[in-house]
Amino acid sequence: MGKWTDKVRTLYITHSEWQTEFGGAKKKGAGSEFKRLPFYCCALSMQPLSNPVCTDDGTLFDLLYILPWLKKHGSHPVTGQPLTRSQLFPVIFHKNASDEYNCPVTFKVFSEHSHIVVIKPTGNVYSYEAVERFNVKAKNWKDLLTEEPFTREDIITIQNPHELSKRNINEFDFVKKELDIVAPDKVSSTKTEGGSIKNSKGTLGRVLDEMGVAKTKTILTPSFVDSAAAKPHNAAQYSNGIAGASFTSTSLTPQSVNKAAMLTEEEYVLENFPSWKGPEAEEMRGKDGKKNKRPVKDYGGKGYARISTNLGDINIELFCRDTPRTCYNFLMLAKKGYYNNVQFHRLIKDFMIQGGDPTGTGKGGTSIWGEKFGDEWKNNLKHEGPGVLSMANSGPNTNGSQFFITFKSCPHLDGKHTVFGKVVGGYETLNTIQTVKTDAKDRPKPPITVLEIQIFSDPIADFANALKARQETLGHTQPGNVSTAGTGHVGVQLNSNDDTVGKYLKQRKREAADEVESKVDLSTSKRPKTSKGFGDFSGW
Repeated sequence: MGKWTDKVRTLYITHSEWQTEFGGAKKKGAGSEFKRLPFYCCALSMQPLSNPVCTDDGTLFDLLYILPWLKKHGSHPVTGQPLTRSQLFPVIFHKNASDEYNCPVTFKVFSEHSHIVVIKPTGNVYSYEAVERFNVKAKNWKDLLTEEPFTREDIITIQNPHELSKRNINEFDFVKKELDIVAPDKVSSTKTEGGSIKNSKGTLGRVLDEMGVAKTKTILTPSFVDSAAAKPHNAAQYSNGIAGASFTSTSLTPQSVNKAAMLTEEEYVLENFPSWKGPEAEEMRGKDGKKNKRPVKDYGGKGYARISTNLGDINIELFCRDTPRTCYNFLMLAKKGYYNNVQFHRLIKDFMIQGGDPTGTGKGGTSIWGEKFGDEWKNNLKHEGPGVLSMANSGPNTNGSQFFITFKSCPHLDGKHTVFGKVVGGYETLNTIQTVKTDAKDRPKPPITVLEIQIFSDPIADFANALKARQETLGHTQPGNVSTAGTGHVGVQLNSNDDTVGKYLKQRKREAADEVESKVDLSTSKRPKTSKGFGDFSGW
């Protein structure tokens, strides 16, 4: 049989046969491959544009590079034709909130597949789709943004995805001739009589003034953000989302401008308190509210209080800078008298004493916001040594009003309970409390009661007062209105299946019946009997 019995011979040669066997393919020379120049890059420096200018053939250059080139060569770097400075005109690109080039009319982001044009009299850059629809077909020969008149010849193509020959870098005239790029002009500087440096305008500055191109950096603001209105001092860094909500909900009036969300005065104080430098720094502020440049020693941001019990007093220090919400909750409850005449319901020798529950059961107590709030764990705050003041909880982010004081180091509690203070005085009282006997449920016998908690220093309240005085000085006495939608408290809304506060504090093994609260419904009522069949249809 023949050579091709097991394989059908094709009636054409393959690409590999053309290159290797038959010798018909020619080897490509160096530099013959296609290298595309992005539309946002200068055709001379190949770098992103900062002060873009354009020629009549749609080639973009950076003013910093094209002026020295014209001064030295006087020709078009791409085509090699004569080119003068008067043939350049400024170009204005537009960006969205993500810092991407887009069309200011259709808001479509430009890519390498976009057909991009520029209007010569105004320099505004649009997508060809917008110009064709709203100018050419509508015979509206006015700029879509400025309404400045123009002609059809003023529509210059910057990028056409179907004609990429003039975007090939290897075909540029200065690349073929291997000409060096002239460094951009630098702003000249002269020394004044006093020896200081004084900037003066060079050639670039004069040209920019003649062409009407501002050297100042333009701040691009999305159209859906209201940047002109002065924001209140309690404005958040995020918006209220009314624009998005109005476009996705039929019950809201459509809105095109987002407004900043407003924090309550309490939220604003707790958010900004950790960065406060103290009363001394506040006194150094000028009438304009700006900080003095002289450094101020950080005052620490700590609070101090005294827990008076029937066995003696315990002085505590509160870490308000590290745990502002926890300390604020404790201080406000203490000022409110919430802890007065409340017993310590749990005492374990060589471990801790727990209190803060007005019901005395270990399952009660609420925060100042009436709900549970989140943890504030810090790596620098550990349960090390005796006298650590920490929050009792029933799981992550379930803090209320209960707290405990340790008798020794408890490293197994780190990352589970928020440490917000420590004992700085009254260790003899703490030792006396540890010797009190307890019953089978770890309740002290006789009872140990908190008579009163006296506040000596509250830096959070000091900051709130200083903030109020500062706003009155600056004339910002009217805060923005706070929306009632969403959560009405600073803490975190969470649900917990375990109502027992202090489940991580259990060291002793107990009977299962003593640890778990029964959830079985003990009611003996029977379900009502239902009649079979359809009956007389009286219930229909």
